[in-house]
Amino acid sequence: MDRRAFLVTAGVALAGCGSSSDDANTTTTEPTETESPTTTEAGELSVTDFSAPSSVGIGATVTLTVTVENTTSEEATYESGVSRKIQSGEWSQLDVGVEITVPAGETVTEEVEVPGYEYKAAGRHRLDEGEHVAITVFTNRTLEMGESYLAPTGVRLTVDRVEFPDSYTYDTGDGTETIQAAEGEKLAVTYLSAENTTDETVRAPGTEEVVLRRNDEEFGDMNFDSNLDKYNGGQLEAGERIEGNIPTDVPADAQLENLRVGYERSFEEGDAVANWPLA
Repeated sequence: MDRRAFLVTAGVALAGCGSSSDDANTTTTEPTETESPTTTEAGELSVTDFSAPSSVGIGATVTLTVTVENTTSEEATYESGVSRKIQSGEWSQLDVGVEITVPAGETVTEEVEVPGYEYKAAGRHRLDEGEHVAITVFTNRTLEMGESYLAPTGVRLTVDRVEFPDSYTYDTGDGTETIQAAEGEKLAVTYLSAENTTDETVRAPGTEEVVLRRNDEEFGDMNFDSNLDKYNGGQLEAGERIEGNIPTDVPADAQLENLRVGYERSFEEGDAVANWPLA
């Protein structure tokens, strides 16, 4: 072959290879759907629903519900901190996080438990990533007989039961005394305990704070001298537990469904109210 013709032919061939190589580079560096940075943006992995109970009893765990949708072609994980705001106060981050892994093209709903709030108030919970907000009102706590309530002071208060005996006998230290219900009344005896769960001395609720109630009506304790069986509250050392009973009398026609044992106390931060209905 003529040398000049060979060089021309080779030049054309080399030029063709160079063009093919450029096309290959363009193909491999062009972002694919999985490589696109938009797959990690909020619009692709997004919270479609965030909710909380409209009301929760003070001190009770709050269950938040989070729904995350993943419209990408890869599995992805949504992560966020959780904050709480009470009334018009500042947001405070809780020691709880959200981490939800969602397969490609799917939607996942999970529940997240956060600590309760100790006082009656209106509150908000927020997912810090995206700032989704749900409102919860912290209200009076309602418990069943035998359930415990942890007061803001760190005292665990448990109302075991309420009995309606024909008579009440108590220990005086030198023997026993027995009383009967007055005419038109019946005896009601509340059995309860208080335990200091803190590492310092605190005050257990007294009988002026733990009272048998009917609607807004209170039935005070029957105070007898030297009643060693009676619950009185008072100072508790770290870890100390006391128990006893509170005798009182109520109208003979009082119905169980209208009666409750109630704990109420006002703090600087707000009111704490817990109720044990009898029925």
